[in-house]
Amino acid sequence: MFDVAALDPESREIRFGKGGFQGARGGPGSDWFIANLFAELDDPREFYFDRHQGMLYVVANSSGPPGPGVYEALQQHALLRVEGSRMTAAAKGVTIRGLGFRDSAPTYMEPHGVPSGGDWALERLGAIFLHNTENAVIDSCKVWRASGNGIMISAYNQHAVITNSEFAWMGGSAIAAWGYTDEISDNGVHGIDGTTGDFPRYTRVEGNLFHEIGVWEKQSSAFFQAKTAQTVLRRNLVFNLGRAGFNFNDGFGGGDNVTENVLFNTCRESSDHGPINSWDRQPFLTTVRNGTASTQMEWREVSRNFIVANYGGSKEVDNDDGSLFWRIHSNYMQYGWSQKFKCGGIESWSNYKAFVDLGGKFDAGCTTQPGALFYPNLWHDDVMIHLGDSDFDYRQSWNTPGHDFDRTQVYNNTTVSYTYLTLPTKR
Repeated sequence: MFDVAALDPESREIRFGKGGFQGARGGPGSDWFIANLFAELDDPREFYFDRHQGMLYVVANSSGPPGPGVYEALQQHALLRVEGSRMTAAAKGVTIRGLGFRDSAPTYMEPHGVPSGGDWALERLGAIFLHNTENAVIDSCKVWRASGNGIMISAYNQHAVITNSEFAWMGGSAIAAWGYTDEISDNGVHGIDGTTGDFPRYTRVEGNLFHEIGVWEKQSSAFFQAKTAQTVLRRNLVFNLGRAGFNFNDGFGGGDNVTENVLFNTCRESSDHGPINSWDRQPFLTTVRNGTASTQMEWREVSRNFIVANYGGSKEVDNDDGSLFWRIHSNYMQYGWSQKFKCGGIESWSNYKAFVDLGGKFDAGCTTQPGALFYPNLWHDDVMIHLGDSDFDYRQSWNTPGHDFDRTQVYNNTTVSYTYLTLPTKR
């Protein structure tokens, strides 16, 4: 998104000013839009604000002049802040229950940062802002028409709980968790060090309703995390988003559990993604896995979810560049690719995958360091239904040297042609 610096009617050019730092990847369904243009006022309730004259123009939703009313200019990015002064002086035990939050100011032109090695940029802002907290609870609340992120879980937060709440018509992500590492001093050499503990940990997001997410910023999701570990996403209903439902921007720490969620109608304004997405393009040093400092994250688990890969979310669980140590099992998945094995350490088993158009897309596997243990991809005991009677690619590789799959790690998967419903065939 950009400010418009100038419009030239003669050359039919639009000249952009500030912007372009939000990050996005378009696709089918992506639309151009422009706001605050006087010449485009033609529908009821559209408005134009002339900053030079201090004049607000509104198209009335009536045949005559509008009656008395109140017009409110949104100015606050955060409607509620819960902040401790530092990790050792955290705000503890704060509960927010049964409240509604709406109409926070847009944040898409505010300063953004790159949280870690994934594709997304982000602003460290939210209608509810948690920073340096322990045991914060947000329960039975409604966050509605927040023009930026709904909840920002920033820096040190342990055991935050977000339950039984609704998030609708969000400008950005509904919930974003973003920790800190030292990326500034000594030319950024300490940026991989997450052992200081200055990050969200043990967050639980359960029983929430997420819909109409990403009205303004398309790099947005129901739940986003970067430099965050051991999150539980359980029993949430997620639909109607511009981008992914859940996004993991890196492999920081790991130990996350995604279970018993329903996700559909994701990536409606974008592509090359899935309802659940991950990247792991840079190492981070944490003590999450076993208490000692290591760049290897603890396994993430995705189980017992109902996932529909429609619209542009064609990869059910999109374990993209560098993603390691994911266990994906006992899910119902529909449409798109059966499984993406982009790097290594991806294990998929006992899933039911209906109406898929591709089986497994493979890379060979990865090591964590030279001479270390090789982590192959493992795929077995999945059931796949192929829609149609054309040829079905059960396995594909990226067809570049070193990218072929290890055939000993692929076994006992079942494929069924839906058109004629042939007998299952073991491979």
